Amino acid sequence: MEKTLQSRFLMLTLSILLNFTNGNASTQKLDLIQSKLFDLSSSRNFHDWLIHPYFEKDIFLKKSLFIFSRSPSFLDFYNQIRTGDSTKVAKAVSNTIGTPNSFMYKLETSFTKRPFHHSFSYSSSQFLFINPDTPTVVDSLMNQTLAGKISKRFFFNRSRILIIPQVIYGLRKSVNRSFSVNDLLLEQPDQTLSNSKWRYFSELNLLLDLNLKILNITLDLKSFPLINSDYIYWDLVSGVKSKKIHSPFKNSYFSSLDFFFNTSPISGNNHDKKKTIRYGTNLYLNKYLNFNVFFLEGSKIGFLLVYKNKNLSVSLHSYEKTYLDEYPFKKRGIDFNYKF
Repeated sequence: MEKTLQSRFLMLTLSILLNFTNGNASTQKLDLIQSKLFDLSSSRNFHDWLIHPYFEKDIFLKKSLFIFSRSPSFLDFYNQIRTGDSTKVAKAVSNTIGTPNSFMYKLETSFTKRPFHHSFSYSSSQFLFINPDTPTVVDSLMNQTLAGKISKRFFFNRSRILIIPQVIYGLRKSVNRSFSVNDLLLEQPDQTLSNSKWRYFSELNLLLDLNLKILNITLDLKSFPLINSDYIYWDLVSGVKSKKIHSPFKNSYFSSLDFFFNTSPISGNNHDKKKTIRYGTNLYLNKYLNFNVFFLEGSKIGFLLVYKNKNLSVSLHSYEKTYLDEYPFKKRGIDFNYKF
C-alpha cells in the first residue's frame, strides 16, 4: 500500500512539473543575489541554500531549524535611515553608496507522518542597495514568507538513485521599491511589510542523486514556480561530490575530506550562468567537527565551520559574492538545527 502511494506521489509530482513548464510567468526576473532572498523558504539548510544540494539520509528526522545571515553593515544602515533625521539619513546614504546590504532569517519545524514528511516555516529577507549611478536613491527588495512543505523520499537500490520531490506552498508578501532621500524623511523601508498584502504561492523542488562508487552525481531543481505571480528565481543545480577520502597519516589535522563542484546551467534568473559555479572541500576534523572551504563565482572564498552530534548541528558561515558584477557583497551568519 505504501509503495503504491509513493509511486502515485512521484508520478503526480512529475506531471505537475511537465504541466507547468510553460505556466504562469512571473513579472520580474531576479538576479543571483536577490534570488537568495526568496529561495531561502524552500531550502533545507544553509549548506543546501548556498553551497551544494543536500541529500543526507537524516533530513527526514524531526527537527527545528534556524538560519540567520546578514551583511556586517546592514543593521547600522537600516537603523539610520529609519530615524527620519535628515542629517543621519544623508550621512548613512553617503557612507553606503555601492555597498549591498542584506539581512535574512528562517525558523522551521518539521515532522514525519507516514507516508510524507511535512514542515512549516517563517522566513524574512531584506536587501538594500545604493547604486553609484543614482547616489541619492535607496533600492529595496523585501519579503516575508509563511510556507509549508510536503516531501517524499524514494530510493531505488538496484540503480542507486535517490529521488526527493518536494512541494512548497504558502503565503508571501513582498515590496520592491526605491526610496529617495526625501522619501526616507517621510517614509522608511518597513521590515514587517505591514502595508503589503499576502499572496499565495506554490513551488516545486526535485532532487535526484546517483550514488556511484567514488562520487555522487546530483541534479537539484529548486523553487520551480507552480503558482507564482511576482518573481522568477528558480534554477537547476547540477554537480558532483566525491566520497570521503581518509587521511593516510595518523597525526593529520583531519580524519577525512571530500570535494564538490556544481553549477546552474539552466535557470529562470537574470544573471550570468558562469557566476553560479561553486566548488570546495569539506575537511572532517574529528567525529563532531568539520570545516568547509568553498569558492563562489570562481574566486570569492567562503568558510563554513560545523559542529554536529546526534541531535544538534550548529554552523557558522562567512562568504563573499559580487552584486552587479562589481560591488563586493559580504555575509556572515549561523545555521542551527536541533533534532528531537
